[in-house]
Amino acid sequence: MPIRDRRDYMLRCYRERRAVGIVTLGGECAECGHAEREDLQFDHVDPAAKVFDLSQRCNLSLARWLSESLLLE
Repeated sequence: MPIRDRRDYMLRCYRERRAVGIVTLGGECAECGHAEREDLQFDHVDPAAKVFDLSQRCNLSLARWLSESLLLE
């Protein structure tokens, strides 16, 4: 896959996964409860507890991806 196509694919995947995270959290920040979608955080609050960076792992199943976030703890 050409680099540009891969970049477009990864950006599309990131946006789709982020949209799923927003819907799953009900549009509220996992860190503070604020409902501003521009800076919505749904990754672990404690970076030391992370197994991987959500924005970099679109190749995982949706269930695995959600399990890394606060969505399915």
